[in-house]
Amino acid sequence: MPRDEHLMVRETLRGFRSRRIEAQWDRLNAPDRARLDALWAELSDLGVTAFAQPETSGGVELDARSRFAIACELGAGCPSLAFTLISHVTALALLYEASQGQLPEPIAGASSTSRFAFAGSVLDRQPDTSFVVRS
Repeated sequence: MPRDEHLMVRETLRGFRSRRIEAQWDRLNAPDRARLDALWAELSDLGVTAFAQPETSGGVELDARSRFAIACELGAGCPSLAFTLISHVTALALLYEASQGQLPEPIAGASSTSRFAFAGSVLDRQPDTSFVVRS
């Protein structure tokens, strides 16, 4: 990875934060599944939701400085979104490692698009300890 790639990652996430989080600051705390899904989809399009997976599995391999930049920029704008992202990528990385790179279905299919989340939300209708794959 080029030495200054983390700066590019930081600038990309800073733009996302300015455009998608700070511009909607007054509405972010209101439950709105569509808005949260749109934020997550855009993070997915940026490759951020898959930064803990190897590229051979559809992930985006980033160095520690780049991952830290992502957490800093999202955390500065919306700490709960940063925490959700970190929880998601950690769960995905642990599952990937535990399954020796063979993610179980339906996670394997959903992770190929990176448009799913290992995360609970106050918007979930079934608050329990199981995972539901939303893609």
